[in-house]
Amino acid sequence: KVEITAKKVGADGDAFLHWDQAGHWLEYSLDVPATGRYTLLLRACTASGAVARKITVGGKTPAAAEAMEIAGTGGYSSSADNWRIFAVADKKGNDLAFELPKGQVKIRLENVDAQSLNLNWVALAPTPQP
Repeated sequence: KVEITAKKVGADGDAFLHWDQAGHWLEYSLDVPATGRYTLLLRACTASGAVARKITVGGKTPAAAEAMEIAGTGGYSSSADNWRIFAVADKKGNDLAFELPKGQVKIRLENVDAQSLNLNWVALAPTPQP
């Protein structure tokens, strides 16, 4: 079962772990300060070579985020700080920009490959217009 802990090395507050089964999901509500384009950032770690998560922002899942790959970081931050920050990106590594209105938005991350990933936090970063 999914667990929340403050005992991970290098974690910034609590972290989620044991969301290892396909179909397990985590959902956040974030405040969008102003209407505009945003990139979703994840602070995560995994001992797996790579894991896949479906990323849904504001009820929409771009095709590139149906099974976004998150690279291995060398561990689960059990005895060393293995956390890395990942931007939600397409298969070519291009950050995905989400057009969001001001106000609350729901962010949902779903395990689609039954691989383990620890998650410390999610955040939105303003993205310039192309």
